[in-house]
Amino acid sequence: MTQLRPIVLGLIFLMLASPLGAMVTSTSNLADEHQPMNAEGWDKDIDVPTWRIGDEWVYDTNFDVAQLIAQANVSASLNALTGETSYEITDILFITIDGIQTLAYVLEIDGSFTSGNSGATLEGVSGRLNIGYQGEDLVRVRDLAVINSEFTLDVTFDPLNLGFLRQYIAEITFDTFYDPPKEKYDFPLHLGDQWYMPFQSGTGVTGTSDYFDPSEFDTSGGENNSWQITANGIPTDGSKNIQYTGCDDSYKINEVNATGVSLGYNWYCPAVRFNSWITITNAAGFTIDWLLKEYNPADSYGVSAGSTPGTRNVEIDIDMQFLATLPDSEQTLTASYTTSPSGTPQANKNLQIRYELDSHLASPTTDGNGEITHLLNVSDVVDTTPSSDDYTSNGVIVWDPATDIIGATTVVIDLSVVAVDLVAQADSIIVTRVREGESSILSRVTGYGALPGDMISFSIPAQNRGVLTSPATEMEVITPDGTSIRENIPAISSYSEQRITV
Repeated sequence: MTQLRPIVLGLIFLMLASPLGAMVTSTSNLADEHQPMNAEGWDKDIDVPTWRIGDEWVYDTNFDVAQLIAQANVSASLNALTGETSYEITDILFITIDGIQTLAYVLEIDGSFTSGNSGATLEGVSGRLNIGYQGEDLVRVRDLAVINSEFTLDVTFDPLNLGFLRQYIAEITFDTFYDPPKEKYDFPLHLGDQWYMPFQSGTGVTGTSDYFDPSEFDTSGGENNSWQITANGIPTDGSKNIQYTGCDDSYKINEVNATGVSLGYNWYCPAVRFNSWITITNAAGFTIDWLLKEYNPADSYGVSAGSTPGTRNVEIDIDMQFLATLPDSEQTLTASYTTSPSGTPQANKNLQIRYELDSHLASPTTDGNGEITHLLNVSDVVDTTPSSDDYTSNGVIVWDPATDIIGATTVVIDLSVVAVDLVAQADSIIVTRVREGESSILSRVTGYGALPGDMISFSIPAQNRGVLTSPATEMEVITPDGTSIRENIPAISSYSEQRITV
């Protein structure tokens, strides 16, 4: 069984690339991924979502390791490993980060995957390869940043498909921290947004295996990753779709490291408050897909697990006075606490307002209409993700400690708040290169290389950085050969955009 080692190592590397952890190289075959978009307007659906204890997401999961085995040059074969992965919110708690008491979700992850009977052949022996996965992530409430990720991986092989002959290949636990917590989303989300963040991460590994030393997976060091939202629509790779039918307004978020190497992508679905699809591939020869099949929200009615999230029975809804504001300014925060579907107010409830980035707390009580108002000084604190579309975006939480019901929104701080400010935001341009039918997203980090025969397209935004709706106008683009292209731009609402593709 010594030739099993490369396969097991590859599978472990693959599992390390979990949906909430680092992602690895991937590309898309969608040549028509970027289409002209209508002005979005400010939509709460693209702001930070809130989760409840009991929320569950179920994903079809598929591992393809054929190329890994071929490159390992071993006498083995293996079908794609298939199974399900479930994510469930099991607790809401406090954790201290850099001296700040921080509200966090506990997200438990459980999965089991198998090659099926006779789906694996190792050194001439046919059988069944099994992987068990159990993990727990700590996720910051105000922005869904990952604080810590821990999981245990259990790999076994059943020769001749007989369980009593089972061979225990490895049982290993990985514990990874991110400092500061890793922000894979920068709410509110808009097509073309870019952000980056430097952070430290480290992984400690414990466990047992007859085939390798688990400590060889220990890692620690600095990273500097960047993200861009490159598509908005139905999550697909051009050949298959997810089973869940209610995520046609998903946002594709690509990630690259400091050297320009792609770290993969995920599709974020506002309707289910989480990801609808994650695809990960690696040059070592393995690919993994998580495709959403069910969403089971807690404390909700009108739910269809495969298509509709329904409506929360009780909800805290937050409104800020302005869409964006200057540093050190004051905004009125209004929150309503109601029961659906009748809209019955939750009166005399003791709530807590948490503006954690500034260590600001307040404890208002709802009035007879189930509402609170609070004058919030946004201060001059900044988040850890410099971006193309704002100075900083800071999460605000309104929380009922007695019931763990949470409302959240994002304070957008802009250094130049004006009535109307139309800009052609160069940092939000999406550059797509199609080479031999394969589509890749280019950026300043990856470089803008092209060869004869490549097709290059530019999705160019006109953004309204003002607080009032802009009038209809035109955008003119001058190509390198001097050609002038003019496109009509309709009225654009505050902090929204319209795109043209050339």
